[in-house]
Amino acid sequence: MTTLFAQSYLYSDTGFYFESVEEFESGIKRLNAKGIEEVEIQFIDGEQYEAKLFSAAAISQSTVHDWFEHLNDLSEYTATQMIYLLELGYTLQETLEKHEDVQLYFGSASDCAQELIEDTTSDIPEFLVNYIDYRAIAHDMTLNGEITELSHDLYVINALEF
Repeated sequence: MTTLFAQSYLYSDTGFYFESVEEFESGIKRLNAKGIEEVEIQFIDGEQYEAKLFSAAAISQSTVHDWFEHLNDLSEYTATQMIYLLELGYTLQETLEKHEDVQLYFGSASDCAQELIEDTTSDIPEFLVNYIDYRAIAHDMTLNGEITELSHDLYVINALEF
């Protein structure tokens, strides 16, 4: 469960913490009664990947409902897929429709290259196996944009599709 904070733009008034749409709407009604209409939404507590998703999705007063409807309580894997697309410039709606197409690989780039080659190549002769330089292949795949490193030992392996 993530905790968010609505900070009033009127500095003489304090904002409020909330963990649901209902709490947000209740707090906004209280502020509206004081003549305050705008707030800044801040991520306060939750998982690190949720904070990254919150930032990538640019959650604001107008999109906070999207956070609770679509983005809150996602798995780290799904959140990472969505962060990748959002950072590429996809809209939230496009990201919601397309995030499952993002293929992530956990491991080293050379292991990724080896696995891709083994999965797509039929029967590599035994005498050639020791001569394949998977590190060099992984390096070339990274330079060509075929795989994209998101963080240490985390890659998008179908990066050219986006």
